Amino acid sequence: MAIKRPHHPMPSFDEAVLKHSGAKYFTKLDAHHGYWSLELDEESSELTTFNTPYGRYKFKRMPFGLISAQDEFQRRIEEEFEGIREHDSNVRSALIRDREKCVKLNLQKCVFKTDSIPNFGHIISEAGIHPDPRKVRARKEMRIPLTKDEFRTVLGMMNYLARYIPNLSSLNQPLRKLANQREFKWEEEHNSAFTNIKEWICDSLSFLDPTSGNIELQVDASKFGLGATILQNGKTVSFASKSLNRTEQNYSQIEKELYTILFGCLHHHQYLYGQKFIVVSDHKPLQVVLNRPISKSSPRLQRMLLKIQPYDFTVIFRPGKEIPVADALSRLYLPEEDTETQIEIESSPNAAEALETPHGESKGNPHAEALTSSPITAFAALTPPP
Repeated sequence: MAIKRPHHPMPSFDEAVLKHSGAKYFTKLDAHHGYWSLELDEESSELTTFNTPYGRYKFKRMPFGLISAQDEFQRRIEEEFEGIREHDSNVRSALIRDREKCVKLNLQKCVFKTDSIPNFGHIISEAGIHPDPRKVRARKEMRIPLTKDEFRTVLGMMNYLARYIPNLSSLNQPLRKLANQREFKWEEEHNSAFTNIKEWICDSLSFLDPTSGNIELQVDASKFGLGATILQNGKTVSFASKSLNRTEQNYSQIEKELYTILFGCLHHHQYLYGQKFIVVSDHKPLQVVLNRPISKSSPRLQRMLLKIQPYDFTVIFRPGKEIPVADALSRLYLPEEDTETQIEIESSPNAAEALETPHGESKGNPHAEALTSSPITAFAALTPPP
């Protein structure tokens, strides 16, 4: 049996911006585990049944991961907030309806009556709309190339984005002259041209429309850094890069390449979660790792694979010269660490020995034995559904 997707599309970014044009104040409400606010009817609940050692269980509320979850949640949200007008009354009415519909909010992520608000990588305010500085930081702060190989990487990236940079031929003339010289000597005229082109690239970023698909996450890993960029319909949407610490620099190449996918997904979570997209890499073995059972991979790869499971993507191969933006980001990375993507788990080689003492001491202690047996006893007392 398969679940048929209802296809209730989210409003496009342009529609959302148009609807709020001229607004002076903005409020953002973030649902806490939003899907869990949707109660399943009996028939739908039966379809979520799963087996455990203690019997069969089923979800009573919408679980994460169902193909229809996003569409149903969007439809219910639109129904819930239909007909609300003006800011203060909007917020008051929204909170009342949230309480009536048992929708829990995440207070740490809610923003009330602010003069600007981030949305899909852009900042919306009374003055209009402009790119979120965080999504162009990797490009704006890209360091200058230090070697001729790094310089060739920069030129490849610029040529790839040429269609979106007006007058590129005049902007990069000093750089083209440098490319034809035998000696690589970076001077002020090259630095000025490099800075101007970076500004043009950042200004040419486009919106990501969740309803139009064709989303690509292009990734690349170098010896010392990772690069990831999002494109939609061939247009660049967002950039990201990070340096590798000493431990990460010792990863095998397949581990670095998979780590880059993990980094790209986590950094661009707001764009990619809930969307079908393509991951483009110049490392063919990734397709093998992602298509075989997780248990067949090394422990480090297993941890990465588990972390990227919530994302719906397919990996395809392209030569490095066809993904020059990600290649440049991985080589001219930002210097600081990105702690969000740390996947190492501390472990003690003597953990088993360390447990022997408390385990032995707990024997014969009625309180410890009660705590040990109570979960098993409680499950055993349950009567599994037929």
